[in-house]
Amino acid sequence: ARLQLLRPELPIKCRVASSWRLLYRPEVHGVSMGTFFRQCQASPSETLILVEDTEGAVFGGFASHTWHVAQRHFGHADCFVFRFEEDLQVHRWAGLNSYFLFADASGLKLGGGRHPALWIDRDFLRGASGPCETFGTAGALHGVVPELSGDFVVKTFECWGFDCLDPPKEDTGWERRQAGAWQACRSYQHLLRGA
Repeated sequence: ARLQLLRPELPIKCRVASSWRLLYRPEVHGVSMGTFFRQCQASPSETLILVEDTEGAVFGGFASHTWHVAQRHFGHADCFVFRFEEDLQVHRWAGLNSYFLFADASGLKLGGGRHPALWIDRDFLRGASGPCETFGTAGALHGVVPELSGDFVVKTFECWGFDCLDPPKEDTGWERRQAGAWQACRSYQHLLRGA
């Protein structure tokens, strides 16, 4: 149900994806950053990170690029972070920096500046969140009552991918629908830029 609430917030090509696939969950795939990266690389696309902490808070982020080990930040303005409270709260790019995504052997993060909006340690058991210039968050995404910043213990971690580019084997009109989705996406981006 929560994934369905996020659908309208996604870029158009992810909204019209033929399916969503669970790419990585430690209980299913084992606790390993290497496995996380391999699973993401095996299905290169945008991803959705979903986290539940031991306090019951559910939050996460959308990654515009495939997760990979990097020397510098990557991604673009389609990235966002979110939190479920009474309703869905989405924090999009605030325009102050472009520290969207970063990942290495020690963990992964969304956002940057003084604090990441979301950081997950390599063991997928711990994380941190705080006020983040990239997404304009005023406090942590986690906790029943969000604090300014702090650590949390991960109860559940999931990474979801979108089947946006793999056409079915037989002609079912997929190519026409996909071309229409890409055109709608370009039109939508054009509208966002105000041009």
